[in-house]
Amino acid sequence: MSTIGHSVLSKSESPNSKKLNTSLKVGVVLISSVILASCGLDSSSSSYYSAPTTNPDDPEIDPGTGDEGTGDNGTGDEGTGDNGTGDEGTGDNGTGDEGTGDNGTGDEGTGDNGTGDEGTGDNGTGDEGTGDNGTGDEGTGDNGTGDEGTGDNGTGDEGTDPEGTDPVEPNEPEAAKSGVQSLNVNVAPLGKVFKTTTSDFEADENSVIARADLASESEPGAGDGLLGEVPVTISSDNDSEVAGSNGFKSYDGEAVVGALGQELPLTYSSVYKDYDDVMRTGHIDGKAVYSGMELPVDGVAVVGNATKAENVPTEGTAKYTGDATHRKLGIGNDIEFGTSEFTADFVGKKVESDLSFEKAGNISLTADIDGNKFSGTADANNGYATEGGFYGGDADYLGGVYEGNEAQGTYGAAKDVAETPEEPSEPETPIAPVNPDVAPDAEMTGFQSTALSSTKRTLPFGAGELENAIGYVAIRNDKSNWSGNQDDLVDKDGTLVPVDTENGDNFTAFNKLSLRADMVKPDTVQKQIDIALDTPKKVVVEAGKGGLNPDFVYKSVYESFDTQMQVGHVYGHINSGFVGDLSRVANVYVQGHLTAQEDIDYLKEVNDGKATYAGSATYIENIHLGDGNNDAFAPVNGSSNFDVDFVNNSVKGELAFDGDFKYMPEGNKIGIEATIDGNTFAGNVNGIDTAGGFYGEDAQFLGGIYQDASVEGGKGDVAGTGTKFQGTFGAEKQ
Repeated sequence: MSTIGHSVLSKSESPNSKKLNTSLKVGVVLISSVILASCGLDSSSSSYYSAPTTNPDDPEIDPGTGDEGTGDNGTGDEGTGDNGTGDEGTGDNGTGDEGTGDNGTGDEGTGDNGTGDEGTGDNGTGDEGTGDNGTGDEGTGDNGTGDEGTGDNGTGDEGTDPEGTDPVEPNEPEAAKSGVQSLNVNVAPLGKVFKTTTSDFEADENSVIARADLASESEPGAGDGLLGEVPVTISSDNDSEVAGSNGFKSYDGEAVVGALGQELPLTYSSVYKDYDDVMRTGHIDGKAVYSGMELPVDGVAVVGNATKAENVPTEGTAKYTGDATHRKLGIGNDIEFGTSEFTADFVGKKVESDLSFEKAGNISLTADIDGNKFSGTADANNGYATEGGFYGGDADYLGGVYEGNEAQGTYGAAKDVAETPEEPSEPETPIAPVNPDVAPDAEMTGFQSTALSSTKRTLPFGAGELENAIGYVAIRNDKSNWSGNQDDLVDKDGTLVPVDTENGDNFTAFNKLSLRADMVKPDTVQKQIDIALDTPKKVVVEAGKGGLNPDFVYKSVYESFDTQMQVGHVYGHINSGFVGDLSRVANVYVQGHLTAQEDIDYLKEVNDGKATYAGSATYIENIHLGDGNNDAFAPVNGSSNFDVDFVNNSVKGELAFDGDFKYMPEGNKIGIEATIDGNTFAGNVNGIDTAGGFYGEDAQFLGGIYQDASVEGGKGDVAGTGTKFQGTFGAEKQ
């Protein structure tokens, strides 16, 4: 039966440094700290191949015409014939066949675009023939007409070599390194921010020239920069990788910046990534110190071997994917690493990108392609200006920088390589599922829920006190049981409950039931109550009172489904003759022969694993003794409809009833949702606790019970609190 439990910088002074008045010296010093690092890379390239013109092989074939045929660009074969008739032949762009006969010369004629052989024979006409775009052989033979023949388009015997393809030299990127750098220094004491974005700089393997001179100009192109060009080292051979950055490395360096004859210390961190030795993107972030003041220095760059402009595609589009970085300007701010996706439209000369970050969110950039570079304005990109370019022999990579909105960042991406489509294969002929010939479980199993309630009163003759209470604790299965020892009870939220030993056998026949009220209130109902379903009557309840044990007076209603499944109610009162009703009992159950697991597996392969069921349902309320009116304490009938998905292990149903009810959910409808586990299911959704299973061959029937569980375990005190209703459902597969 089934069981279910419910670097270093060179020191140098700027060649452009000038003498300034005192009020500007601080600004100059601050600006000199603006150093951007970028990187140099080794050249490499991707190669394309084209098919060159091939020279034909010509083993044992004369480049001319043989007998009665034409060869290319050459002379035909020689031959002699009697009576003045030579053999016929034409050659393309060349000379036809020669032949001498008796008393004269052989045939005369012209080959294609050339002259044939000449000769005369005796008293007659020799062989006649025509070649393409010319005249065939003419001559005279003895007293008669020679043979006639036509040459095919001037072509003789053929000998053709198969066409071959030799690789061409791959495209090479530019040898000199180039790129874009963006510098920013916040000279707060002067209330100024000096910045520039430029492609006019030099770079080598491990350093770049930072154009602080441009950043410190009074206006772009003025040539009056307060600082000079600054060489910055930004990488070494032993740099460590940055955790969680997808291949970025870090280098910490110190430098000295020359400004107006002074030397300013600069400390910085360089964070960069190389792309196949042809491109590098990176940040340099640090601070320069002057008279105790720390000035933030922020820079980003892309440097590498750019694609030659003539090798940038002019047709089609290309996708690129890779990395992106984002960092707020200022001292101490971290770089956020993200991803990038690009579409380059080489016809429309546009680049569109999406940079994705967990914190900074999504940043979309657009730029116009100009040769091997591209750029986009801040107005077109929500405040971010961007510049970049294509790198590698054939625009294999793209990279760039962006700045704006008090932040800087980089991006670098590789061209996506189109996957070679797989050859379509013949679809396999599906194998129809086979319905296994297996019977349902021979043993019976099931689920039940029992609600017990009482009202507050003092019993006569010193028999004790009753409290306002109701609860069902949990839905129990076939194996639910407990030791029967009162010492084994445990306190749960102020109520003594048993520990389930799972060694019971509560469902054995369709005409009886082991009602587990003892697992709801084990201190007063100390043993299970054995119920005869087909002959309702009263039975003694073991309450530990000896001869004064009360009786359970009950009724039972049930519905059977082809001897495979049964759902029903057992309801009544625990009564002591001299004190009256002590407790109201409301039990619902489902029992039967569960569907074999092999059938459940088969149903997953039929109709996409889906099935519908329709049938009946029951509902009972006023299950608290305090609700009074015993006549209103009885089940009513309704309908049920279910959708089952054996693949996704779900059961969803709706129970519908007609009438006026005190505790019925809105619309007189109750929703059932459960998860399938093997051949049973259970769920507790929207305050409805439910359990059930599939019964009979091929899961012909679906049955279960439900209990109001708006409060865990249905625990309450007076009527209208705790669990307020329960019921059953049974349905057949449609």
